[in-house]
Amino acid sequence: MVLYECKGKRPVLGKGTWIAPTAAVIGEVTIGKECYIGFGAVIRADFGPITIGDGSIVEDNAVIHTGARTTIGNQVIIAHQAMVHDARIGDRVLVGMQALVGDDVVIQNDVWIAEQAHVRKGTVIESGRIVGGRPAVSIGKVTQARSQNFSHGLQAYSTLRGNYQAIQKPEWGNSGGSK
Repeated sequence: MVLYECKGKRPVLGKGTWIAPTAAVIGEVTIGKECYIGFGAVIRADFGPITIGDGSIVEDNAVIHTGARTTIGNQVIIAHQAMVHDARIGDRVLVGMQALVGDDVVIQNDVWIAEQAHVRKGTVIESGRIVGGRPAVSIGKVTQARSQNFSHGLQAYSTLRGNYQAIQKPEWGNSGGSK
């Protein structure tokens, strides 16, 4: 894991958070408790703060950046190679693989963004919706069954986080948290 100070601001990590040795977390980043930050992920807060809530997952090669402020809620999954830029994301949101979430986007709670979707600048997505396409449009509702699948995904990464913490070598550094 690489943690960088930028403009006098350092990342703050919640207790139990695990960050892969090849991830980069830069500047004014606050990551909540028991989060998983995957291999090759970049969380870059050099132009403004980024906040990630408790129990959230940032999978491999995802990029989170900001121009002013990016906030990501609790129990959010940012999937492989997804990009989030200067957006506000609520709780229990899935941002699918290779999805793009643009500037000034607001995503309310319990939303799914489909793989490779492009959520354009200034879009507001209401709670309980599934969106997909380029540009992203509503394609359905998050059902009870889908919510259960999402919970299984969160649990799988919680287990993986614990497994990685158990095998992490001291020379890799300690991302066990400071807040």
